[in-house]
Amino acid sequence: MILSFIIFAAALFIDGATDCANAVTGAVSSRAMTLRSAAVMSAVLTFFGCVVFAFFFPFVAESSAAVFSFPEGGAVAGIVSSLLAVALWSGAAWVLGLPTSEGHALLSASAGAALALGGTVSLPRLAFLILTIIPAALLSALLSVILARIFQKRRGDSFRIPVIISAALSSFFHGAQDGQKFLALILSFSALSTSHKVPAIIASAAFMAFGTLFGGRIIRKMGTEMAVADTRSALASDLGSALAMGILTALGVPASTTHLKMTSLAAATRFLGGQTDRSAFLLVCCAWVATFPVSFALSYFISRGFSAVFL
Repeated sequence: MILSFIIFAAALFIDGATDCANAVTGAVSSRAMTLRSAAVMSAVLTFFGCVVFAFFFPFVAESSAAVFSFPEGGAVAGIVSSLLAVALWSGAAWVLGLPTSEGHALLSASAGAALALGGTVSLPRLAFLILTIIPAALLSALLSVILARIFQKRRGDSFRIPVIISAALSSFFHGAQDGQKFLALILSFSALSTSHKVPAIIASAAFMAFGTLFGGRIIRKMGTEMAVADTRSALASDLGSALAMGILTALGVPASTTHLKMTSLAAATRFLGGQTDRSAFLLVCCAWVATFPVSFALSYFISRGFSAVFL
């Protein structure tokens, strides 16, 4: 149980460091906020987004939990294996400065662990959730381009406060999305009483928020290498991705907040005549695609190891 808690905390911390920090990339790269102040704001809003949606609107958690089911007596091994796989993959990506989707990594890892331990996996549900990444990214990019067109004729120096507000909104929905994917693991652990689920949710939000404070490496990768944003493209991408996240969260669709923001930032920046690095964009896309098989395989073999030794 202690090992589960430690790995759970590590995975949430890495999620914050690699994923949640992207919510403020536009605000930092456009110089509307400093890296330090943006990280603190994102951490606070990530915490509240995670807690509010976990308690009152757990639609994403419920749809994620329906993908996999651990066998009786194998929930702890499944949870530890899934989280360890996510921590290993995302930790390596963090070192390389690559933004990855911990939410999608967790879904894939949970499916791999459930399969290895003799549980059940709903392949249609898993396939549907994976395939939604394409229309979700297109929705986010489209909304950002529409907003960029609206802001195109206006002076960029008048957008500093709206950029900060949209980054805050993006951070809030960031926590709402990723926090619920980890909540799906908590829901799968039937031995956890209702009274213990409340502090578990709050602790999850706190660890994710704490990790966000260390996301500067990823912010620099997104905001200085992949796209150089001004305040107009930053506002369009932040607001567009936040709206897309809000729509998908209300529909109960697990989305990659990192890649919604990535496509939004690239689309808005290109539309407004800014610079984007195609090779950096493709590198991030490759890391995103690799997340699914790598996380699944890591969790599957880790679970097999746990099963052989402890079960």
